[in-house]
Order: sequence, then structure tokens, then C-alpha cells
Amino acid sequence: MKLSAVLFDMDGLLTDSEGYGHEVLKAAGRQLGFELSDQLLYDMIGVNDKKCVEILNLNYPGLDGAKVLDMYRRAMFDASVRGLVPLKPGVRELLDALDAHGIARAVVTSNDRFLVEKYLDGSGILHRFGAVVCGDMIARSKPEPDIYLAAAEALRMRPENCLVLEDSPNGLKAGRAAGMRTCMVPDRIPYTDALQPYVDDVRASLLEVIPMIAPWLS
Repeated sequence: MKLSAVLFDMDGLLTDSEGYGHEVLKAAGRQLGFELSDQLLYDMIGVNDKKCVEILNLNYPGLDGAKVLDMYRRAMFDASVRGLVPLKPGVRELLDALDAHGIARAVVTSNDRFLVEKYLDGSGILHRFGAVVCGDMIARSKPEPDIYLAAAEALRMRPENCLVLEDSPNGLKAGRAAGMRTCMVPDRIPYTDALQPYVDDVRASLLEVIPMIAPWLS
């Protein structure tokens, strides 16, 4: 494989936000009179807001899924402004390694662009990505390949020369469907054999991704 670009998911991969976000969603559900299950929240990881609303409305008749997502966005925006969602270990070290070898990179996330850019800018890393492709820019959500193909196009790279870094099954399936190499860095959802068709490598942290890609950087 010729490595030309690395495509980063955001929540749970670049940012330590999945746990905080789940508590925000649960709190929003309770405020509206519903107890959201952990499994449902896991199913929502990696999909865009439109798909999340569909999942909520389907599983909880009478719940206003759009209202839940609006409450979530407001709370996560506030959390990002207050610095409550740190970067995951190894983010800057991996970006430094990619810089040293001229490897392009993009953020590819199902979140909406305003929240994504606000958080990445506040964390001081927005300028380190050649493209930011978000869920509100793409018609079909992960696990469809559209968002990763759009990222490759934005960077002017061939899909087969891109490495996808993801923590969610939906994102890994999207990367595989886009014809890209994939690496899972688990967060809330552990790696299982069921994910094997969609995963080329598994690493415990972004720090461990650095030696993994070293053969492609020489």
C-alpha cells in the first residue's frame, strides 16, 4: 500500500467525547421523559444527525428525536467551549509523524460542521488538517462510503491510498466500503471477531498507530 492520506474520525478517536456525549444524550432523553438504552446509543455512534433522529423516533414512539439532537448539540458546544472534552492520547504525536513525511490528512465525522470546526479550532489542531468533511455535508450517513470518498476527493487522493482511523463499527464499514485500509482504535465499543471483515489493524491508541504506519513512511 502507498500511504498518501490518513482520514480521522473525531468523536472517540481524536476527542475523548463518546462517554460525555452518551451522558448528555441520556440526560436529554430523561428530560423529555424517556430512558435511552446504552445499546441504542452504541448504534448511533458514527452516524449523522439525520440518521440519529430516525433511530430515536423509530425506537421511542412519542420522543422528539430532533429535540434530543438539538439538546445534545447545545450541550456539546458548551462542553467544547469550556474545555471539558480533551483530545485523545497521541493525537499531536501522530500528526507530527505525518507532518514529518508529508502525509495528507482529513477529519471525517458524522457531526455537523459548526461544532466540529469550533472544537478543533479550540483544541489548536484545525489548521493541521487539509480537509474537514462532516455529516451535514453528505446525503448518506456512515456506514455508507460517501463521506470517506468525499474526503479522499477533497484531498485529491485515491481511496486505495488512504488509511481510515475509526473507533466505531459504522465508520469502519464506511471506510471498507470506500475501498480504503482501516484501523480500529477502540473506545466505547471493543473489537470483536464480527468486525474482522471491516478491519485491517487494531491499535489500543493513536500512539500505537505511529509504529504501525512506519513501514509506509520510509
